[in-house]
Amino acid sequence: MWENNQGAGGTTTPSKTQATIGVSISVQGEITGDEDILVEGSVEGTINLKKNIVTVAKTGKVRAHIYGVVIHVEGEVTGDLFGSEQVIVHSSGKVLGNVTAPRICVEDGAKIKGSMNTESPAEGTLTKTLEVSRQSRNSDLLGVASTTRQDSAKSKDTSTSTNSVY
Repeated sequence: MWENNQGAGGTTTPSKTQATIGVSISVQGEITGDEDILVEGSVEGTINLKKNIVTVAKTGKVRAHIYGVVIHVEGEVTGDLFGSEQVIVHSSGKVLGNVTAPRICVEDGAKIKGSMNTESPAEGTLTKTLEVSRQSRNSDLLGVASTTRQDSAKSKDTSTSTNSVY
């Protein structure tokens, strides 16, 4: 957020302004504006900052749809996320809702219950939607060939079968 731009007086100036909703602040309604935002408190409604960076801090609790260029989730979000460039769910982040962005990063330990879409409807009719759940992590979802080995106690024959999903 801070550039090392030193003026004649040796002062450092911010590269871009950022609004902060502090830990003790609660907001209900629609948030709009032309600057980045850091949510440390709670928001209920809509965060509509389509040209800016939205960050939900570890202490942040948001019950809203969020629109931004880049969205960082370190706290809890209940609502859909729409990032025009990227959505990042950090290891401490929890999302209950759908995530739509060209690039989606989910750090190890993050929790998401919803769908992920990396293609906007304007780009075509084909959508790449991945339903996220721990039970869906199997070789069929990944399209990986699976090999099973069967050993019989009565015979020394070993059979190997390969099943591919295309």
